[in-house]
Amino acid sequence: MMKTKKKVESTEYIRTASHAAEQERTGNYGIATLLWGQARQLASSITNYDWADSRMAFCNVRQQRK
Repeated sequence: MMKTKKKVESTEYIRTASHAAEQERTGNYGIATLLWGQARQLASSITNYDWADSRMAFCNVRQQRK
């Protein structure tokens, strides 16, 4: 059985995603949308890319409802 190497995210991705999550938690959905978009571009794994993309879409919808 061949083991696959797990990709490690960059410090910049982790920092950006953490900041996006913080902004999302405090209701700053516009800023969170932008930050999740940046995190999506920095993601090295498809899982984190998809996660950032879905959070960005969620925050965008929430921002539109304000």
